[in-house]
Formats: sequence, structure tokens, C-alpha cells
Amino acid sequence: IAKGDRRSRRLHLQTAGELALAAAAPVVRDIQVKMLAGLSDTERVHLLQLLQKALGAVGDTRRTPLRVVAPGT
Repeated sequence: IAKGDRRSRRLHLQTAGELALAAAAPVVRDIQVKMLAGLSDTERVHLLQLLQKALGAVGDTRRTPLRVVAPGT
């Protein structure tokens, strides 16, 4: 329970979940680079801003924010 808010709950990944997340991160990064490779830096930023706006229209925008990943990173 989060301090001062009885409605909230804190979740923690177990070791297997942390390992799965760590293994998925580079795959996600590679796919994002490939998907955005044909766009200029300005177009990438604009696309991600529009996607964030679309997500905001359907729910909680406090999720992990979208980040621009530069090609080759």
C-alpha cells in the first residue's frame, strides 16, 4: 500500500520478471530503430508526439512516456 493512499498497491517484479524485461529491452529498441529508420529526426519526434496524444485520448497518460531512440542506439 502506498503511503497515504489506501487505494493504491505497489507491485514488484520477481527475478524472472526482471530477467524477461531485461531480455526484451534490446529487442524492442532494435524494432523501434527499424520502424523509424525511414523518418527524419523531426518526423520521428512528430510521430511519437502524435502517438502520445492518441494514447492520452484513451486513458491514463502517466504510463512510461514514449522516447525517441536514435538510429544505431
